Amino acid sequence: MKNNIYVICFGLFAFLILFLTNLPMDFYESIEWVTATDVYSYLKIANAAPEFPKEKIAYHFAYRFIPHYLVGWVSHFSGFSITWVYYLLNHIFSAIGLCFAAKVIWDLTKDTNLTIYLFGLFALSPFVFRMNMFMPGLIADTIHTLGIVLIIYGLVSKGVPFIFIGLILATISKQMVLLVLPGLVLVSYSVFIGKYGMWRTILINVLFLVVTLVLYSFLNYESREFALINSITPKVLFAIVPWFLEKFELRLFLEHLFRIFLPALPFLLFYFFLHKKFEFRQLLTLENVGYLLMFLGPVAYAFLPGPVIQMGNQSRYTSLALLGFLVFVIKNSNFVNLVPNTFSKVIFALILLLYTYHHRYCVFTAPQVVTLITQISALIVLGFQLGYIKRKSDAA
Repeated sequence: MKNNIYVICFGLFAFLILFLTNLPMDFYESIEWVTATDVYSYLKIANAAPEFPKEKIAYHFAYRFIPHYLVGWVSHFSGFSITWVYYLLNHIFSAIGLCFAAKVIWDLTKDTNLTIYLFGLFALSPFVFRMNMFMPGLIADTIHTLGIVLIIYGLVSKGVPFIFIGLILATISKQMVLLVLPGLVLVSYSVFIGKYGMWRTILINVLFLVVTLVLYSFLNYESREFALINSITPKVLFAIVPWFLEKFELRLFLEHLFRIFLPALPFLLFYFFLHKKFEFRQLLTLENVGYLLMFLGPVAYAFLPGPVIQMGNQSRYTSLALLGFLVFVIKNSNFVNLVPNTFSKVIFALILLLYTYHHRYCVFTAPQVVTLITQISALIVLGFQLGYIKRKSDAA
């Protein structure tokens, strides 16, 4: 009970930091500020509630109607403005997601300092919750992230109901849930077979798939009246292939890769310096492969359409299931005392201060290059700190 209170405090404190350091801006101004023009389509859904919109919108936006319909419904029956309800619900879902993410990390580490360190890097990332809290019209992204967090919490705690709730939330908010399913099935089988046996575990996994696919089909069916023809064709999804063949630019490709993996780089450094003795056979367990696939599904979605289509959205997409990669790192690393003294704590605070900054979302705006400098600086300092800790641990 005491530990749960600490975990909630971690989550709410991270939420407070994000809230206080985000740039305050009018709802509609923030749409233009970050070029989140898809929010205008979502507003058509919210403004039409409790009816469906008469004007058709893009197919993939229409599919996500439930979160925005909920906003419109609450606004209609409460009398509060739609923008205020967006802020309220988005912030509530963000706070819940942060608390459960802290709980996942605590349950895996059982160490206060380590939980603060890893959770700080996850929660204060400019790509996981910060952008969505700045632009509440992207509430579907927040709910999807919350859904993935609840799925992973259910896997870590072996709580099947949490996985079902997480799947429902992830499915109603983004089609990308389909990319997470293969990894979920592998982890679930690995985690539950010892508890329920093979056949009950298979049945549970079948139910996960059925619930997700039925709900996915239902959302497509219900939104058909106000959805345009699907424009996300295979030609769009795999646009990187013709780009490679006809318009390849090395600089653009390297930037594409950098933006895709930027949210995961702090945890890649953890794995590089602190991973357990490498044995390929032990690394490729169903559980490990499953967590990696949960992360790599959104990575593939960020990568395959190519830099021209996805430029600017890569880090946002790969952050949706970033917690899955963090769980993989935790399970395959030998952690030592990361903050043994005051100096180490000051260095860690500096890392977080640099890492959490974003030139568009934070209260102090700046040119884009400043974010690049702060991110790279944070990673360099983190690398030196982990390297020092590793050498000191090996010498002991």
